[in-house]
Order: sequence, then C-alpha cells, then structure tokens
Amino acid sequence: SNCFPPSLGTKIMFSCSHSDSNCTESCKVISMPRLPEELMFVILTFVPLNCLINSARYVSKTWAAIIRSFDFSQARRAHSKHGLYVESCMSGVSSYFLEFKDDDVSGEFEKTDLRKIRNRMGKIMSSCDGILVLSNILREVYVLNPVLKSCLRIPCFPIPMQFMDHSRCQCTRVPRTAQFKLFFGDVLEILGVVWYVFYVLSIGIDNSWKEIARREVSLDQMFLFEPTYSGGNDLLWRTTDEVIVIDVDKEIIVTGYPLPDESWFASNIFMDGESPFLYCCQ
Repeated sequence: SNCFPPSLGTKIMFSCSHSDSNCTESCKVISMPRLPEELMFVILTFVPLNCLINSARYVSKTWAAIIRSFDFSQARRAHSKHGLYVESCMSGVSSYFLEFKDDDVSGEFEKTDLRKIRNRMGKIMSSCDGILVLSNILREVYVLNPVLKSCLRIPCFPIPMQFMDHSRCQCTRVPRTAQFKLFFGDVLEILGVVWYVFYVLSIGIDNSWKEIARREVSLDQMFLFEPTYSGGNDLLWRTTDEVIVIDVDKEIIVTGYPLPDESWFASNIFMDGESPFLYCCQ
C-alpha cells in the first residue's frame, strides 16, 4: 500500500462539460499546485524509513533525489531514536534489538528478534550511525541494520580469518555521500620488510577489499592499535609512535601525528567529536 496520497504534486483530470448534441466531451486539465520542495523535504524526514525505501523514492525523480541527498540523511538523523543491541552468547537464544518507542525515554521498547534475519548474529566488531558490523562463531562477517531488519554478508577479509584481529576493523560514514565504508588495517612482513597495510570496502557496492595505502615500519614498532572514529572525514589509527590519519572519502593517508615517547603506555587515543583535537590518555 502507498504511504502517500497520489494527489500531492500531481495533475488531476476533471470532466468540465458534456455535449449531447455532438456527443463530444471536453475535459480541462487542472494542475494542482505542487508543494514547495523545501516543505516536501521536511515532510519526508518524518516518513518511516521502510516507507521511504519501499515506496516514497519511487513516486517521482524529485522525491528520489531528495531521499538520496546527504542533507536529507543528516535531517533524518535528527529524528532517529536510540536503541540497544543485546547480544546472546547462549545456544538457542537469539540476539535482539531494543528501540525506544518515543522520544521521552519512558522505558518502553520495541523488541526486534534478530533470529528472523539470521540465526546467530555474533559479536560486534564495529558500529557507525546505527549500522552494526558483526562476526559470528563461523567467522562470518555481516553488516546489520536493525531498524530495517536487513543484513548483508561482507566479502572475505584480505587475510585468513584465523589471523584476523577484529579490533582493526572500523565502520565509517562518508559525510559527502553518506556512503558506509569498512576500513581494515594489518601488519605484514614482505621480504624482510614490515608494513602497515590499509584496506577499504564500500558496503553494498564492492565485492572485494581494496588496498589503499601502506607504510613501512621498523621491526621494534610493528604494532597497530584499534582505530578511532567519531564521524567526519578523519579516521585515526594509532601505532606505537604516531597517529595515522586516513581520509575516509578520498581513501588516502592524509598525515601522521608523532606521539611522545611515554604514549606507548597510554590506553587509547580519543577524538573530540569531528574536530582535529586528539587526547592521549594514560
């Protein structure tokens, strides 16, 4: 069923007169005034997500362009509700997702049994803007949208799964395009030379991982920490002696910030929102 009245922004045909003498019927086309695009933009931000995907974007090219736009995705986020992913570690018990029913956090949830999507979802490897990256006991990796109740299997990582360090995987969202991407970092020794190697996968687009950069490292400093991402274009990857900055849109290493010697004992690097300020906590 359609979620929208067909008369919005469409032309309506009215029969205006009828002549019995010559058996002719004349009709006049009355063009209904279209809603301003700015107003339609606001209205669409309140439409349920399933309806946007299954119906609204097929109504017209204008609506499709609005729904695809980055500005629209940003406006939709303002209406998004918080939710909780509850992981099940017990056999026969499904993981599930709890979504707040209203904005005042009254304590009421809508429960989504994720077993209907996938029998065992697994542990969270990464998350970004409501998208979860999960790995199950079979070492299969999935991207889950719990609101849409949709799941997509990710192509195999560029290294054998038994050597896979899940903490080196990060889901990001490109501000310019709203495209979700997975980044993965690894440490490789090739002909006696050690490299940090970085890969990227555009979710829902790429069928395989793509190497985007590598950086040589000395044998005594060959350690890659968990990446840090808090939105925006910058993905931070801490090593033993610097913080590597990757542009998630251009998929390149932008720069590297050297760390003080004592930072080796620091627990983590934090980013102040989308700003370039870094904090090294010990």
